[in-house]
Amino acid sequence: MSKTITCLVGVLNPTVIQTDFEIPAITALTSIWLNTRINGCLFHLGQAIDRKIKDLNLSNIYATNFAFKKFTRALIALAYVKFDQLEEEFLLLKEHDSFPGLIIPLYNYLYNNYCRRVSIT
Repeated sequence: MSKTITCLVGVLNPTVIQTDFEIPAITALTSIWLNTRINGCLFHLGQAIDRKIKDLNLSNIYATNFAFKKFTRALIALAYVKFDQLEEEFLLLKEHDSFPGLIIPLYNYLYNNYCRRVSIT
């Protein structure tokens, strides 16, 4: 992968790379650029969360429950967290005093499909 990138664009030294939550891409990027911050993609994570809210029939709760909406937005913001700190931040959110029980199905889905999948520590 690094040879292909170097051939196409020359030598790069990025400080931040945003990528989808795909293990092979994350592994390749972290092996090529050791000092580069690898973040998730806010757009794609937001889309996945929006789809899951609809799948879980939580759209009405999202529209009417302030705490649910606040924590949903906090989950989306996890795209900005470095992958090696993602699991810790996920767990901190759930420990928050005002964490709404209604969000647990969404939280568990994201934790199992995004957080655990990309834990590369």
